[in-house]
Amino acid sequence: MSCALSTPLSCPHLRFLEDTMQLNHLNLCVSNVPEACSFFQRCFDLHLLQQHKKALAVLSDEHCFTLVLMNPQALQQEMRPYPDGFHIGFLLDTPEQVEQTYQRLVAEGVQFLHEPRKIRKSYGFYFTALDDILFEVSCPLSLQATAPQESA
Repeated sequence: MSCALSTPLSCPHLRFLEDTMQLNHLNLCVSNVPEACSFFQRCFDLHLLQQHKKALAVLSDEHCFTLVLMNPQALQQEMRPYPDGFHIGFLLDTPEQVEQTYQRLVAEGVQFLHEPRKIRKSYGFYFTALDDILFEVSCPLSLQATAPQESA
C-alpha cells in the first residue's frame, strides 16, 4: 500500500483544503487493541502497519491517514472516558457509499442510533462501538447528490 500526500481530496466540499495542512494522524485509546484493530480493518478498510502485543497498533488508509490504537492500561496508565460529544467520522463521497458502509456494519452486528438519513447538509448515520466511542459515517449533500428517498 502506498499513499501520496499530494493527491487531491476526494470530498468536493473540501477541495479548498488541497494546499493546506491536513490532520492525518489520530491516537485513539481503547481497552482492547486487537478487537479495535480487527474492527477498523474489516469495517473501514484500514491496513495494519505495526502491532506491539496488546498495547498498540498502527493502521493506515490509502489517503495517508494514520490511526494509532493504544491501550493505556497496557502501558500502566489510566483509561479515561472520552467527553460527551467526542466522535470520529468517516466522510464519504456519495449517499450510495454511506449505504454500502451501513450494510457492511449491519453484517458485522453493529447496533445503530438510527438508519442513514439526512442530517443538516449531509447524509449519514451514527453508532457507538469500542468502549462506547461515537462514530459518524456521512457524505455531504450537494445539488447533485441527494439522500435516498424513504420507502413508504
